[in-house]
Amino acid sequence: MVKKQIIGILIFITALGFIFVKPANSALETQLLVDVSPSTDYVPYTQTQWYGFSAIGGKGYCVILSPSTGNSNLYLFDTNFNWVGYSKNTGTTQDKVWYGQSTTGPFHLACYGVANPSTNYTIQVIAAPYVKIISPTSGSAGTLVTLYGFGFGDTQGSSFVKFGVVNATSYYSWANTQIKVYVPAGISAGAIQVVVYVASRPSNPINFTSTNISSEGTMFRYDLARTGNYPNGPTSLPLNVKWSYYLGGGATNYTPIIANNIVYVDSWDKLYALDANTGALKWSYYFGGGFSNSYSSPAVAGGIVYVGRFSTLYALDATTGSLKWKYDAGGSYITSPAVLNGIAYFATASSKMFALDAMNGSLKWTYLASGLIQYPPAIANGVIYFGDNNRKIYALYANNGAVKWIYTLPTSFSITGTPAVFNGVVYFGAYLYLYAVDANTGTLKWSQAGYYLTPAISNGVIYIPTHSYPGIRALDANTGVTKWYLGDIRGGFSTAAVSNGLVFTLRGDGKIDALDANTGNPKWSYAIGASFDGVLSPVIYNGKVYVVGEDRSKLYCFGQ
Repeated sequence: MVKKQIIGILIFITALGFIFVKPANSALETQLLVDVSPSTDYVPYTQTQWYGFSAIGGKGYCVILSPSTGNSNLYLFDTNFNWVGYSKNTGTTQDKVWYGQSTTGPFHLACYGVANPSTNYTIQVIAAPYVKIISPTSGSAGTLVTLYGFGFGDTQGSSFVKFGVVNATSYYSWANTQIKVYVPAGISAGAIQVVVYVASRPSNPINFTSTNISSEGTMFRYDLARTGNYPNGPTSLPLNVKWSYYLGGGATNYTPIIANNIVYVDSWDKLYALDANTGALKWSYYFGGGFSNSYSSPAVAGGIVYVGRFSTLYALDATTGSLKWKYDAGGSYITSPAVLNGIAYFATASSKMFALDAMNGSLKWTYLASGLIQYPPAIANGVIYFGDNNRKIYALYANNGAVKWIYTLPTSFSITGTPAVFNGVVYFGAYLYLYAVDANTGTLKWSQAGYYLTPAISNGVIYIPTHSYPGIRALDANTGVTKWYLGDIRGGFSTAAVSNGLVFTLRGDGKIDALDANTGNPKWSYAIGASFDGVLSPVIYNGKVYVVGEDRSKLYCFGQ
């Protein structure tokens, strides 16, 4: 028996082709070729320095060695004792962790550089997702990314992908060895790590680079698709006023936006930049005149805040408020801009959609619609969507302005809200109707009567104000079938914002409400004295809710 072990050791040393530091206790070398039965999920084995296991073919797995104190690394060898790789700390634990996938086994683990060879170590082999490749390796928000690997599961269920600190919200497909997911809103520029979570178990992180400037997450309705679906909302109620700021007596019809802990809110003649935590003024920019449009809010991307005033789009330094450039587009107002891949998109009263270089303001392209464009565009998967008052909804390729399709409403009503895009469908209100149109083909999927303004969309549910019988309704995004309805005889509700199972909306009697997203039941309410404006909407950021009240002249911050 001893002879066989010695022969095995010689085979092992030859196969390695290089030398590791010999363990202090040579008696442990005899355990090198000893395999024990593979562990089941979450059932640890207490062994000394060597361990063997068989991984399930084609599945991902994770090997955890603890404690890590005194160990230089956990090394992995294949069935022929060829070196496969060594572990790396995850950054969230002191244990040594190794992720991988296999089609053959058994594998062998070895721990070198042990300070105390007699120490017992807990070794755990569990099923876990494993990411081998990400493609492309860089991109901006809205980019379709494919993750190749093992152990993702045949269906998504509660599993998800995380880009840096932000969870993805839109998926193209999910399979055991491949996930196609859209890069989510709110990720910072530069290098980040992408992790797949299956049954709460994280995969190995894989590197991804966020490129180009984009206003995703820092613009009207939060994301480029204009869904009004915000991450990181309040986790409990009630909320209290944390601070408020008087906007100089000038009423605003603009929804504020927040980026990098700064709230940007446009008033009658100024753009204010306030500290999101305290409400302290950081800077203001004076435009020299009154407001021009009730449907324009700022957008922030690449350290620049973009805001429309009359016929001009201004680009201001987001930190100091100094003017970087401005562009006179003609007309009498500018809609809320959107920025993607270094291009700023907005429309004007001259019925034109504009695309400018976001860094210097030079014109990239324009498109002339058949009617007045009053509401901001939405962007999804490289296509820009907007409507006019001539009963048309447009889909243009964002890179060059070429027409993808044009849909003409079957009624005489005009577009009365910003489009919202979710899972390949464009949703938009047209005074008394809500339409769902295929985002790729421009064909009608369904329509419902009695709705207007901009829909909010979260987890496959649409939340939208009703018209004929004032209130708010939740609809199944696939079918348009009502899930719940909440009426309000005091004037109805504004465009909503959704986060963490709550729907936040303004009410006709000057209150902000929080409704249960699943049932519509009121959960919390607070009087802010707002003059009802269906376009104004609450904004959610880092557990707080921001909303304009007091006859549209005061900004409130609510928190726990």
